[in-house]
Amino acid sequence: MTERFAICPCEHCGKNIEFDRSQLSEGETQKVECPHCQLETTLFIPMPAILPINYPVKRKRDTEKPSIIMLQIGCALMFIVGTGMSILGCRHYDLEQAREESSAIRQTVCVLQYGLGFVLMALGMILSALIRIIRNK
Repeated sequence: MTERFAICPCEHCGKNIEFDRSQLSEGETQKVECPHCQLETTLFIPMPAILPINYPVKRKRDTEKPSIIMLQIGCALMFIVGTGMSILGCRHYDLEQAREESSAIRQTVCVLQYGLGFVLMALGMILSALIRIIRNK
């Protein structure tokens, strides 16, 4: 069903002029006075707008895939090494056994190993979360 009225912009002021489509046939023009600026302008029936086709857009993260995979592998390795260090540090954390068989230096090394293991685990998790945030932008 066609609309009864058409809208055409004024050649001078650019404001829209609404008129009855039946006044003009397709391809025909007519000179009239603009009701806004009172200058003579040409009326015509505008062509219908053609909507653009939405093509799928290639996401940026497809081009960054190898670097993100390497970062994720690094985070996983950091987490695994941190877990291993914590377990090894924990193994000697039994106080009675540590007093009997090791010196203060050995106890200090075990505590540092335990602490560094947890720090590496935390860094691995934080970096993994940051990578996910960056990928989703």
